[in-house]
Amino acid sequence: MSGNKPHNSDSDKPLGGHFLDGDDHFRRILELVSTTIVVIVFDYDGNILYANDNASLYLGAETEQITGANYRDFFTGDSTEINLQLIRGVIDNSEIVSEETNVVINGKYFWFDAQAQPFKNDKGEVIGALVVATDITNRKNTEEALKASEERFREIFENATIGLYRTSPDGKLLMANPAIIRMLGYNSYDELSDRNVENGYVFPEYRNKFIELIKTEGRVSGWQSAWKRRDGTILYVRESARAVHDKDGKIKYYEGTVEDISSSHQVEKELRESEHRYRQLVEQLPDAVLIITSGKISFCNPSGAKLLGADNPDQITSTRLDKFIHPDSRREIKKLLSPASKKTEDNILEYKIITQEKQVRYIEATAVSFTQESRKTIQLVASDVTERRKAKEDLEKAHRRLKREQEQLKEKNAALKEILTHIEEEKMELKGQIAHDLERTILPALRKLIRPDGSPDTVLLDMVKNSLEELATGTGGMRYLYSRLSLRETQICNLLKSGATSKEVAESLNISVETIHKHRSAIRRKLGLTNKSVNLAAFLNRL
Repeated sequence: MSGNKPHNSDSDKPLGGHFLDGDDHFRRILELVSTTIVVIVFDYDGNILYANDNASLYLGAETEQITGANYRDFFTGDSTEINLQLIRGVIDNSEIVSEETNVVINGKYFWFDAQAQPFKNDKGEVIGALVVATDITNRKNTEEALKASEERFREIFENATIGLYRTSPDGKLLMANPAIIRMLGYNSYDELSDRNVENGYVFPEYRNKFIELIKTEGRVSGWQSAWKRRDGTILYVRESARAVHDKDGKIKYYEGTVEDISSSHQVEKELRESEHRYRQLVEQLPDAVLIITSGKISFCNPSGAKLLGADNPDQITSTRLDKFIHPDSRREIKKLLSPASKKTEDNILEYKIITQEKQVRYIEATAVSFTQESRKTIQLVASDVTERRKAKEDLEKAHRRLKREQEQLKEKNAALKEILTHIEEEKMELKGQIAHDLERTILPALRKLIRPDGSPDTVLLDMVKNSLEELATGTGGMRYLYSRLSLRETQICNLLKSGATSKEVAESLNISVETIHKHRSAIRRKLGLTNKSVNLAAFLNRL
């Protein structure tokens, strides 16, 4: 019990038996009290001797039904026996007792501020206890809710991972939770409270701007600044606060929250540096890098601008990519840019594009799809392979030409082989003819060339001369001349007769031009062609 103060019953003016004997004056007084005041008289055993109309409202019965009933008929719960003991104590000790008590009536929970005092008859005998109780259920519920709210706030305040604070307009710290104390490197609120907030900013102008904003807007949200920790290191914070005013509109204090963003600040710093390095890398790449958003070029590096025929990226930014796609490659590029397409290094294809100058160029490209700000975005990386393709085509043409020349050389070699075989046959025939001519004409003539007297036979001498000239210049002359040449020299002679130049002969026989010149000198010498003004090819064609 709280506030219990025993009183001597002799000093109290009893209500006496008039109340119970039907004295309408006291009854009317009791019935006129507030509807929240319940008046009940109990005897020692808890029987109800009287109950006012308000009691019938709470107990859910008429006063006639209440009178004569027992306390336990209406009151239940854990406090039932305690309250009965309180009533008996009032009767036994003739004392007045005040108590806030909770009771359960018809299953409903109530709080009452009750006062119990001895109830006496006309003889001054204590025959019961007069209980006057005021319903304070709403107040108690409010108090309990407020207490619970305060406990929840205290728990949140003490355990919050973000800092919670309250400061005066001049920077004096009025309240701070453990989180903000830890953030700033202090051990207790008392240590931190000596610090003036205005001196804790790395950049004082941030505090001035903060005050200016909160005065004009009434609050700030997401304000980022740098504070000094106890050890002098920097604490990066994100702060939200509001100004609380008094009844006259003056600012009483600022209260707000603080989040330690030092880690994210460092990450953001590194991210910015990484983005800067990446942008520098992209700007210097020899490959074209384009970002396509909703079909339009939203970013392009200098190499990309050059590929598309522009002087700088600004000239093609916001231009639709379709403008630069050659009709022959529209289907393939559409497939390349499709999010469903599989991108592998093994199937990189060539595509045709059209520059702003209407030039057709060839590219090799890869693409990656992603979503940026809820929009379909594609990163396209392309290499200009126009010159490589041209070189490849030129090489293929050279290969085809070489193949044709090889086929022609094979044919020429076959023909040359046939000629050489024929020459060998003619050489054998020539040898036989020479031997026959010598045996038939020259040797007999030589035997008769000198007369017995030792003088020459001029007739025979002329015949030998003519026979020799015939051997040298007749039908067997060419065979004779060829018989003096090597196989390589014969090949060169045949090619020169066909009209080939020394360079062409060198290419056909896969030898140097200098070697050809050496062979030509040897051929002229073997053929007795000492006059340098006479063309070797022309000479061979006249034979």
